[in-house]
Amino acid sequence: MRWKTIGAALLVVVGIGAAAIAVVGPNLGGTTATQYLTSQATVTDVIDQVAATGTIEAGTTYDLAFGSAPSVATVSTTASAASSNTGGASSWIVTTVAATAGRAVKTGDVLATADTSSAELDLAVAQANLLAAKARLASDKGGLTATEKAAALLQVTQARQQLANSRTSSSQSSAQNNLKLADAKANLADAESALATAKAGPTADVVASADESLAAAKLSYQGTVQSVADSRAQNALKLSQSTSTVSTASANLSSAQAALSTAEARLSTAQATLAAARLKLAADQAAPSPDPATIAADQAAVSQAETAVSQAETAVSQAEGPVTQAQQALASAQNSTDSTSAQLTAQENQLATQLAQAELSWISAQRQYKSKIAPTQTSVDAATQAVKQAEQSLASLKLQISQSSSQGSQQITSAQLSLQSAQLAYTTKTGPAAAATIASDKVAVAQAEQAVADAKLVIERATLPSPVDGVVVAVNVVAGSAASGTAIVVRSADLGVSATVTESDLPSLQVGQEATVTITALGTDVTGIVTAIDQAGTSSGSGVVSYGIVVTLPESPNGAVPGMSAEIAVTTASATNVLAVPAIALGTATDGTYTVQVLDASGQPQSVAVDVGLISSALAEITSGLTEGTAVVTGTASDRTSSGTTTTRLPGLDGGGIPGGGFPGRQP
Repeated sequence: MRWKTIGAALLVVVGIGAAAIAVVGPNLGGTTATQYLTSQATVTDVIDQVAATGTIEAGTTYDLAFGSAPSVATVSTTASAASSNTGGASSWIVTTVAATAGRAVKTGDVLATADTSSAELDLAVAQANLLAAKARLASDKGGLTATEKAAALLQVTQARQQLANSRTSSSQSSAQNNLKLADAKANLADAESALATAKAGPTADVVASADESLAAAKLSYQGTVQSVADSRAQNALKLSQSTSTVSTASANLSSAQAALSTAEARLSTAQATLAAARLKLAADQAAPSPDPATIAADQAAVSQAETAVSQAETAVSQAEGPVTQAQQALASAQNSTDSTSAQLTAQENQLATQLAQAELSWISAQRQYKSKIAPTQTSVDAATQAVKQAEQSLASLKLQISQSSSQGSQQITSAQLSLQSAQLAYTTKTGPAAAATIASDKVAVAQAEQAVADAKLVIERATLPSPVDGVVVAVNVVAGSAASGTAIVVRSADLGVSATVTESDLPSLQVGQEATVTITALGTDVTGIVTAIDQAGTSSGSGVVSYGIVVTLPESPNGAVPGMSAEIAVTTASATNVLAVPAIALGTATDGTYTVQVLDASGQPQSVAVDVGLISSALAEITSGLTEGTAVVTGTASDRTSSGTTTTRLPGLDGGGIPGGGFPGRQP
């Protein structure tokens, strides 16, 4: 609606009527007389406006919820409204509520607070997770401590010793089994030989010779047994000495490791004491009225704790050296023991073979002696039974040897696998962590840091400050209750007018244009600025397409609230202090130029060519062709004494006579 334009046009019509009477005067007769309506060209302002009626709306409305950032509830545009979340999903216990509906607030005013106990617990958990993630990253970067490395090496040493013991046990079992097998075979051979001798019977010479051979074999066997016993005693002494060296080195390592563990425990205690002292100092410094004496005592405690930490770190560094030396000594002693054990095992195999050969020789001599003596028939029968028993014993021994050999092989294989596992574990533990592990640790630290930041932000958002200068619209919580979702609604102090214009007015509107806003209920005019123009129109049932616009009020008048009606007039073009005539006086010549009609000396209208500038619905700016005060014809009126006055238009004054039926604005 163009209320201001229509008002100006009515004023022009009144002026025209007055001018017509002044020029021609009234006709009091009964005959018809042509009267020309005129209006003078005057210096004035020519303003072209777009008018509309709309509604006052708040600039921005915010939903405030505990644990969440303020969210925009509505935006003052006619085309669409934006919305966002209404706060955290968790429930909050409200501690204070300072806001009341209708209260004016400033940015930062605290409107409500909630209990943060649960949020602080979440923060503590997040901080603990962050410390654990950082510790894991530091551990993977730095590798094992000296104590852990020593423990891993000890497992390798123990596995190596177990393998050596298994091999030694298997070798000894094999030698014993071979000896038993040879003895069983010899027993069988002796039994068979004795049976043959018993059947043949001995002679005196044979008996004498047998006695001499048996005595010589016995002497040789006894000499071999004594020699083997002496060698074994020497080997046992060597092994005992080597084992004692390993035990001593292991004890020294355990002692050094215990000293290192003690130093590390003292360092951890000192670090914890230092952390507690620093926390107490920070808490006392953050107190509302810090006590200088307390602060000084806290600082002294921090300094003392730092000194203790430094001393503990020095002690740890000093304790690491003996551990390394003890580890080297243990490894050297173990290697020496392994070498000695291997040598003794080889010697034991040789001694066992030597003793077995001597025993076989002695047994063979005994068998030969027995075979040379002819037994009685009873002896023959007994020898026959002995042969059978020897055969059974040999068969049983072979089965036992097979089982023992299988068990020995299994024990050696198991010990080898244990050694390989220990060596692999040592390599894995003492080697640098994989790049993927470090990257994963860093991701875990970053996630933990984000969780701490989020937890701190949640605690901060337990306090609801006003995000803008404005007015409290609604309060949905009370102190002591549980709250979730929107707690308080605040609208901004700035206001705007939402209205619609027709599609014919849209091309002349631009964001930033000044507008006059009349608030109907207050009867107040204020200045606004066009801040939004919809680019998508809506069509009514009559086929008229309209577009939404928003005019923002930089300063809101007292008493203005959302929902009030308002009229807006947007100035789309203006020309100040220019010569102008009513737009209805304009006509057009055959060549398309503008003309106006003026009365000559005889009172007849004559066309005068003019140049125009800005043309509104009421006035037309004249840039050349007329002077101020010149009367221009705006129409005709025929007076009849019997039927009143009839107004007509002169040719060329067809509703303004503007080419194309529109108002082109300022013309060059």
